[in-house]
Amino acid sequence: MGFVGWYRWTHFKSYDVLAISRLKINQWIIYIGIGITIALFIGFQMKKTGAVFPVVDAYLSVFSVIATILLINKKIENWWWWIIIDLVNIPLFIMRKGYLFALLFLIYAILAIKGLRDWKTKIAFSN
Repeated sequence: MGFVGWYRWTHFKSYDVLAISRLKINQWIIYIGIGITIALFIGFQMKKTGAVFPVVDAYLSVFSVIATILLINKKIENWWWWIIIDLVNIPLFIMRKGYLFALLFLIYAILAIKGLRDWKTKIAFSN
């Protein structure tokens, strides 16, 4: 997905720049609906593995993929999704005694907040 994002961001012609934009309400509904459906399916399948938080882990994984798709398409809402995902991961890793991972997700959340602020500034200037 990183390669797809790099290609999409760098291979636009100068007159066809991929601009930061917002999701429409119907896009929100589609992404959330697909995410919930897939996460529930994967989460219930993961219960068979004995995972500690199978449904939560499934939701975090599925919505991380969706957030990456939003990032590739320069949708400003991707940052909100990352902030939520990162903040949910922090207590999960603390409960699992993965303190360095919890710290890493705190850093990710701070970076996502910075990304959101930067993109808000850019989108304000482009309108």
